[in-house]
Amino acid sequence: MKKLIFFLALVFVAQEVWSNGYPTEVAYDNGLTVKYNLANQQDTLCWRDTTMYIILHTTEGSWPATTEWLKRGPWGHYVVNRRGLVEIIVEDERYTGHAGHSMWNGDTAISRFSISIELEQYHNSLTPVQLISTKLLIEILQEKYHIPDDHVLIHPAVACFYPEDRGSDGVYRRGRKHDAIEFASNDWRAKVGLGPGPEYDPDVISGAMKPDKKLERILYGKNFSEADIEEIRNSILAKRRQNPTNSLEYVVVKEIAVAEPEIITTPVYVQTSSDRKSIDQILKLYAILQKNNLYPRL
Repeated sequence: MKKLIFFLALVFVAQEVWSNGYPTEVAYDNGLTVKYNLANQQDTLCWRDTTMYIILHTTEGSWPATTEWLKRGPWGHYVVNRRGLVEIIVEDERYTGHAGHSMWNGDTAISRFSISIELEQYHNSLTPVQLISTKLLIEILQEKYHIPDDHVLIHPAVACFYPEDRGSDGVYRRGRKHDAIEFASNDWRAKVGLGPGPEYDPDVISGAMKPDKKLERILYGKNFSEADIEEIRNSILAKRRQNPTNSLEYVVVKEIAVAEPEIITTPVYVQTSSDRKSIDQILKLYAILQKNNLYPRL
């Protein structure tokens, strides 16, 4: 009789654990355990074609209420609370709109290419155990998707204002978000196992984005002058000319297409001019290139 009761108990537990086709948790070789707390509607979300970035956010709210709020959207993939608990609320291969209106390296709507990690933070600092769990989670995702350190970004680096908020110059602007700003520091990045972040905003360099001066100082340690921007542009172009190849997947957006058409192979080399007054030109160019499966990026 005792054996029968034990067997029935095992069956009950197994049904509870796998009732929705998912385990209640998964333990990884590096010591991290991820708890499944999936949003009910996550199965309705589409699958992303590719994963190029990990975007770090802070919740600006306390756990567990913040997890329940994120599940309503759903608005993210992973949540790491102050005790180091890691929850997954959407499978990382699926799309969620965590980045909102955003651009990075010429790509818009960065949620299409990225996984989000939300760290619980609300009028307090991130905890040591929280940073350890985040480090282990980033390690797993980087290995799974072959994501380099400089493709682990914070939300303020990619977020931008909505088109109707562009201003009279017609250019998109940074500065819409300031969460996870600790990780603008390379010292803080090191705490989660990351090397230095990007040295400049590629969309400011290309002319597609107007910088937020305060955010620029925090993210990159300086405000870039026009001379700085031109120097970086010329450096990028020089490297491209020295090493022309058809195997480059991502390209510079610059106006050498007309001046030096012999450089155009596949992929295409194009860049916007520094005196461009509207983003419309570059968006039209992107539309043409993307129609032919060519995606211009720095």
